[in-house]
Amino acid sequence: MPYLLFNSSRSLDFNSTLNKFLTLTLTEFNKVCFIDSDILVKKNIDYLFEYNSPAFSFNEDKKISGELLLFKPDINLFSLIMNLTRHISFLSDEDMLEFLINNNFLKSP
Repeated sequence: MPYLLFNSSRSLDFNSTLNKFLTLTLTEFNKVCFIDSDILVKKNIDYLFEYNSPAFSFNEDKKISGELLLFKPDINLFSLIMNLTRHISFLSDEDMLEFLINNNFLKSP
């Protein structure tokens, strides 16, 4: 990764969420899969790249989880998301990932 993002006014969990979006800067790839460090991969996961992007994992509450994210890298989208995070202080750290995904990846065409 080229650098780490850090917003000193937010928690470490929030900053960890922001760093997931660094995958969007890897524009030399067609798709990038982010997997949280607490996930143990036990078999080949190449099939994940056959899914349309974006693709996300969900938790038991049916909310988007940041444990596994499949993106098509896009530096413009990365910049937009970073600008949004500077201006959205009303969301809790837990809700930020879902908000960013819902408002930037799941828009109707």
